[in-house]
Amino acid sequence: MIKKILPVLALCLCIFACENEPLEGEFVTDDTTVDGGGMGDGGGDSTDPDPTAGTFSAKVDGVDFFASGTNVVAGISIGTYAIAARDNVTGDEILITVETPTLGELPFNFETGSTVGAAYDPTFDDDDPESSAYVALGEADTPGVITLTELNLDSGQTSGTFSFTAKREVFNDDGEIVEEFVEITEGEFSDVFYTGDLGGTDDNVFKADLDGTELGATTILVSTVEFAGETVLTISGINDTTNQVLGLQFNLALTPGTYEFESLPSPGATIMTYNPDAADPSVVFGSQSGGSLTITEITADGRYIGTFELTLQNFIDPAAPTIEVTNGEFNVSPL
Repeated sequence: MIKKILPVLALCLCIFACENEPLEGEFVTDDTTVDGGGMGDGGGDSTDPDPTAGTFSAKVDGVDFFASGTNVVAGISIGTYAIAARDNVTGDEILITVETPTLGELPFNFETGSTVGAAYDPTFDDDDPESSAYVALGEADTPGVITLTELNLDSGQTSGTFSFTAKREVFNDDGEIVEEFVEITEGEFSDVFYTGDLGGTDDNVFKADLDGTELGATTILVSTVEFAGETVLTISGINDTTNQVLGLQFNLALTPGTYEFESLPSPGATIMTYNPDAADPSVVFGSQSGGSLTITEITADGRYIGTFELTLQNFIDPAAPTIEVTNGEFNVSPL
């Protein structure tokens, strides 16, 4: 539900936030002729579909948003569909996630049916906290809907329409927290290919102490994401009682050894994010430069085993108290 959507939103926003070059990635497609009679498509055969042929358009408060080619990526990870697009000119980004996607109209509603969420991220400026993302979580003041018109499980091709309202909280000139809203209308994406089911297993381990208190993750999500020529492993630990969400990302190509965390997301970066309360996406912490990630072993069957410790800093208010992460431990498989 909402606690499983937020880590996907947070990680995807981190992946796209600070990288200004066009997105790249390997898409799972069939190298042979695929049957066009799969779920949601209009019939007929196609050969060697082009994974970069998709388009994504919308209006953001009435202003055109358009992305195409490698600036549009999608994937299904542990049953959640995510599509992210970066405007070809401005660099602004839109992300939509759908848990257990099905054809038809899916409202942003966490009470029944599929869990749907979305975010709009203006061009990121590290010196301007007010450039943080607007988030839609299906609340009364952030309604939305996505309609999947095509979900071809054979070719991995999707199309659909969408609209939503998103909000963020910022400080005004008087130091007061105020809400800002943005309207996303006339949204449409067409012929966007997604990566396949990226999985995860039930025996994954992800632990850490935050300022001396154990996270106590009750849900652990593991997936891989390809972008800008790099494949990263993402791990999210979720405490379903306290709503805490801790996320770790590092390059899947790393070999056993010790590495430092980075403060800014970039292709293949080693970073960590933390949300103390999934019900309040406006408060997010990120890794400071330094700390250590140690990969102690990569097993023959592809499990990554290691430890970590670092300091987390508030994204919005760098002057806020930091959080010390100690006794970090992971033993996960992305397969």
